[in-house]
Amino acid sequence: FAVFLLTGAFVFQYRSSHPVQTTTAGRLTAILYNEQNIFWKKTWEGLREEAAAEGFDLSEYQVGNMESIADYLEIAILSDTDGIIFDPSTIHDQESVQLISEASDKGICLVALDAGYEDVPVIYIGIDNISSSQKIAEYIHTQVSGEKILLLNREINYSSNLKIRQDTIWSA
Repeated sequence: FAVFLLTGAFVFQYRSSHPVQTTTAGRLTAILYNEQNIFWKKTWEGLREEAAAEGFDLSEYQVGNMESIADYLEIAILSDTDGIIFDPSTIHDQESVQLISEASDKGICLVALDAGYEDVPVIYIGIDNISSSQKIAEYIHTQVSGEKILLLNREINYSSNLKIRQDTIWSA
């Protein structure tokens, strides 16, 4: 029994003085809308799954509609992140624009989701809203021939992307 205790104490002492080093593929920072709707909920779920599968540490910052992302960008830059995933529609202030530019200058990979960003080179992942809306309108016209089409509209404050889709469908 004493040998068992001594062996256990030795193993415990060795492990505490030689912690297991884990290696990751890198660090990613996601600064995106909160999970209030199904689009962003699914986006967050996908980010988490893919980051884990590829061995990346993922820092998550969920933001609201009018919240400045400058503080999160600054944290990302200072933490030596390898990539920043953001939605350009969350950039409402000059400080955030400058920090995105600083991240680009430092060689941090920038990924813009759901909307393009023209100020610095980014990888854009999104939908061509005009083209996809035109295809939806064409599909409706081919499927509903000779009948009147009624589109109902609710007066709410749409995102710019949703507004583009709606306006394109209305004009078709």
